[in-house]
Amino acid sequence: MSRLPAFNPDQLNKSQEKIYNDIISGPRGKFGGPFYALIQAPDIANETQVLGAALRFNTKLNATYREIAILTAARHWRNEVEWNAHVVIGQNTGLTEACISGILTENMPTTVCNNQQLVYKFCLELLDHKKVSNETYTHTEALIGIEQLVELVSILGYFSSLAMLLNTFEIAADPKDGIPPQSLFLNSL
Repeated sequence: MSRLPAFNPDQLNKSQEKIYNDIISGPRGKFGGPFYALIQAPDIANETQVLGAALRFNTKLNATYREIAILTAARHWRNEVEWNAHVVIGQNTGLTEACISGILTENMPTTVCNNQQLVYKFCLELLDHKKVSNETYTHTEALIGIEQLVELVSILGYFSSLAMLLNTFEIAADPKDGIPPQSLFLNSL
């Protein structure tokens, strides 16, 4: 049960209604997840949804690397909403079950592509240690370049923020956003 009042689009004020309409008419095409909380602060919701759309749909970062970052943040914050949705999205971008399982268990198999292992290592180091070693930074920068490295870190920060909102306001995962295979359930930890 959410800590927020029940959501009813017919009861939104003008600012909230604009945000709601911008979200459902934008690249997401639907309203839900962290936006149930964010809409309570329309100015923040607007800026957040604009940043999120840019990070999800308008970066140069490889889609599989983006999904590794999102799943690593969701796993770090143990957030089922983002985890469930992005397991499905990640699989659609080409992430293997082995890679997703490695993120889930924090034990990446050596059979996963080296580049994906490196991106995961970068994300995990930053989230767990609050910084990245020189070696990991150097290898990741060589792989994706500075612009995409900025995008990668920004995605980690953005999805960490969303996970904190979802966790704080106890927003539950919605099956319509995706259900991972049972072997990849986050709540099995």
